[in-house]
Amino acid sequence: MDKPTFRERLDMTNNEREVRERIARGLYHTQHLAVAKEWVREREDARNREAEARRESREEQALAVAQENMELARASADAASTSAHAARSQATWAKWAAIIAVVAAIAAAKDMLYSLWQALRL
Repeated sequence: MDKPTFRERLDMTNNEREVRERIARGLYHTQHLAVAKEWVREREDARNREAEARRESREEQALAVAQENMELARASADAASTSAHAARSQATWAKWAAIIAVVAAIAAAKDMLYSLWQALRL
């Protein structure tokens, strides 16, 4: 069985903190140092890509929520407009009902006043 390469050993241990410490202390020779630095850089890039993907996902979710809220606001505005129209219509009918009641009251009062006048004339 072949001995694993330095890169494969880094992948197997997968201990970035230790690799960074060894780089800082100068424990790798030139060839391994370049591989170790590249390995660390790849881990950083992967973390950055993951963070960017999470950020984009959050932004997409925020946009979806904002769009849903906009649709709800439009629906609420439409409902309010419909309610206002219905209220105006009801107010118009109430006004006509009040006019009819006044006319009926005047008609009833006229007949009463006429009867009273007739009684007083005799």
